[in-house]
Amino acid sequence: MHLELKDDPQLIREYKEWHAKVWPEVLDGIKKVGILDHEIYLDGTHLFMILVTPADFDFETQMGKLAGLPRQAEWEEFMTKYQKSSPDASSAEKWVKMERVFKFSPGE
Repeated sequence: MHLELKDDPQLIREYKEWHAKVWPEVLDGIKKVGILDHEIYLDGTHLFMILVTPADFDFETQMGKLAGLPRQAEWEEFMTKYQKSSPDASSAEKWVKMERVFKFSPGE
């Protein structure tokens, strides 16, 4: 998935700093909904998020559960000052799914 940050070097620095100390409740929520691995990469103002989930992971259902967990809505609202998207958008609306066009797994 991808998301665009505001083009402001100070805000981007702050965004990175906050992601070095994500609130424990947010991390617990990620685990509770079944996400096995969660990574965010930055290129300029472009964020790319990779989630590893079980094969039967229902994205909409589980992300809906995540949005309802303690402090998750607060975290999402707090992060809006860094994001170029509408402050009223949900996390699912901000983070746009991307189409995979290539994968190579030599061990499979």
